Amino acid sequence: MKHQAPRFRLQNPLLTALLLLSSSVMLGACGGATPDANEPLRGAGAQHELSTDDPIAQALAARLTIWVSRDGEPTYARHCRNAPGGCEARIATLAELLEDAADRHGLDPWLFAAVAVRESMLNPAAIGAQGEAGIVQLHPRGAGHDMRYVQDASYREACQSRVDACQGPVVERGAQHLADAIEGCGGTRAGLGKYASGRCGAAATYVERMMAERDRLESSQR
Repeated sequence: MKHQAPRFRLQNPLLTALLLLSSSVMLGACGGATPDANEPLRGAGAQHELSTDDPIAQALAARLTIWVSRDGEPTYARHCRNAPGGCEARIATLAELLEDAADRHGLDPWLFAAVAVRESMLNPAAIGAQGEAGIVQLHPRGAGHDMRYVQDASYREACQSRVDACQGPVVERGAQHLADAIEGCGGTRAGLGKYASGRCGAAATYVERMMAERDRLESSQR
């Protein structure tokens, strides 16, 4: 006759709850990758609407459109189509984040939106050749050196399940970095060069592409 090991069962509901709570605390202490579920969603995407009163959001939507059907329905870039809540929800959210951050830091919102388009095509999951991350591509050894989204790949992956993709802090840091560069270099073009390369007035091709993108976005809404 075989002897089976006795099964251990917790009969006390209070003890069970305490053990589950302690397990959650330990997981958090070990650096769990899941974003805070209690953190409010940033931007208009919480309503899943693309406002016709927001020209920057409309310009970004047009920029991410790869095809329009005969009945006028747009097909967006794949990374945006796969976003939680749909592409328009993500565009609305990211547009508001970009506009609000630009306003706080005294930036031209069309220019800052152009930076997001040229750097990542508004794809929060985009990773640059040097490990740059986020829609404004913060460098892991530069402006993103202490940003969890830039440094923690597991956290970054978990963020993709949110309509805002945890881009609030990323966009805020990018706006601050660009504003500081423009002020420190004495002008927009020189500041864009520093944003791209770390040196005022450098990266001439990058600067021209950013300025052209800025004008393209704005002119699409005239």
